[in-house]
This record gives sequence, structure tokens and C-alpha cells, in this order.
Amino acid sequence: HPEFRQVMRDGTPVEKASYAFPEVRAFMLSVIREATRRFDVDGINLCFVRGPHFVVYEQPVLDDFRREYGADARAVDPLDARLGAIRARYMTEFVRAARQLLDEIGHEKGKYLELSIWAWPSGQNVWCGKTPMEEGIDIHAWIEEGLLDSFLCQEGVNPEDLACCKQHGCQFILFPGYREPKPTTPKTIAEGYRKGVDGIAIWDIDPDDPERWEWMRRI
Repeated sequence: HPEFRQVMRDGTPVEKASYAFPEVRAFMLSVIREATRRFDVDGINLCFVRGPHFVVYEQPVLDDFRREYGADARAVDPLDARLGAIRARYMTEFVRAARQLLDEIGHEKGKYLELSIWAWPSGQNVWCGKTPMEEGIDIHAWIEEGLLDSFLCQEGVNPEDLACCKQHGCQFILFPGYREPKPTTPKTIAEGYRKGVDGIAIWDIDPDDPERWEWMRRI
């Protein structure tokens, strides 16, 4: 389906689907629906630290931006906050639909299914060079709307994110990091708990050595 590909600022299409299209969001929801019906899961995690970008300059973005602001989205600064707000509309619609789907299937199964996301701190540039909001990942809006049960935060405790979680009953789970200056160690984990995080996430357990397994198990 080349019609659903992402499109770069210069008009070049790339072989990656865009969440700006309802069909792409519906496909991802179908994957969630199949998995949660087939397996006895406790919930799902939407891992937004792998795979950015999710929406760039596809036709729905250009149309919505022109309708809203009377300008060409490709002619403004790539970090213009208005672009992030437009992208967040599609991503919020997807997360909202995921929450509704989990409620539906949870009702069928007679259990509550949790929804969590894994994302970078809201004020921090991600590895591809943008903040979550510039990618359309509107963390605070999702927490405030009650869509999320937990926020797995990558490599950092942003006080505003933590306060938002505490205020709205969303767990703040910290992944301390891969390596210096933010490695996952007993020290960084203890620091996280001192700051008030609700739990710790570990990424890529397989390359770790048995010495690390020992203290991770005890945590």
C-alpha cells in the first residue's frame, strides 16, 4: 500500500507506514486485538522509543495544517510546535482507540487490561533528534485524559512528567539507561526510587552477564 507511506519534507516517499492514515491505525489496532484475544495478557505497551518517525509530511498533515494555520507545513520550521500539535491528533486518536479496544476485550474476558507507553521524557530530544511532542507523542495529554496506566520513561526522570503521573494516577516506571552517563546500575535505580518513581524497567536482558542478573533479581 504505497498510498499509506510516510513522505519526507522534500516529497520523497519512504517505505514506512504513517499513522496519519486511518487505515494504518486500524491495522495496528487489529494486531493488538488479535494478540489480546488470543493470549492471556495483562495489557499492552506501545513502545514509541523504537521506530520514530510516526507521522511526517503526508497529505493529511499538509491538508490539516493548511486548514488550521493557512500555511504549507513544509515551509515552516521542522520544529514548529504547530506541526507537533497536528501530528499529535493522529497519535492521540490511535492511543484513545487502543484504550477503548482494551476495555472492550477486557469486558469480554472479565478482567482489566492495562495500557502503557514507553517513551522518552517529554522535554528531551529522542535519538532521531526531536522531542516526543514533535513526533506527536503527547504524553501529558494522554495521562491527563486517563488513557494510560503507566508511562515507561527512557533514560531520565523529568519532574513535570513525574508530577503529571502522580496527579492523575499513572505509574511512572523508569528505564535508567544503557550505558554511561545513564547506565542501569544499582546506584541509578536507587536514585530513581529516591526521586519517586513507581518501578524500574529493564531493556535487553539477554546480553547481560550473570553478575548483573543477580542484583537485578534482588531488585
